[in-house]
Amino acid sequence: MSITAYLPRLSSAARPTRRHRASDEVKRLRAKNRKLSEWKAQADAYFERLRADRQAVYASLQFAEHARQAAEQIVVEQERQIRDLKRQLGEAKRRLEIGVLAEAAAAETQELDVSSLRERFAEGPVYALHQSPMARRKPDHVPAWVKDQPDPAA
Repeated sequence: MSITAYLPRLSSAARPTRRHRASDEVKRLRAKNRKLSEWKAQADAYFERLRADRQAVYASLQFAEHARQAAEQIVVEQERQIRDLKRQLGEAKRRLEIGVLAEAAAAETQELDVSSLRERFAEGPVYALHQSPMARRKPDHVPAWVKDQPDPAA
């Protein structure tokens, strides 16, 4: 330590004026208190905005979750419909293949001569419907086998 540390300061500019008056201290403390109150009010407003933002974020998150669940249900329903349509398409293809095979088999069969059928229906044991003896009967004709049975209404 040097000797200059023990000497009083010669310059008054380097030394602040020290007045320890109570009124100055009260003013300084009131100004500090006002400043702190303003900071607190700003912090309270900021935290209130944060809470409101948090609530908005939670509401958006809940809305997004409901939308995701609805979309998932739609996707499940569409997948079910796709499975059903694929099954129906497979059945339709199978029926078409059967129809094509049947048509090909029918095309390979021998065609019938219709004129000879008409001649056979006109004479012989097989008759055309309009030439049948039953066609000439009256509508009130009742076959013999029905007459032998008892009347259920009686």
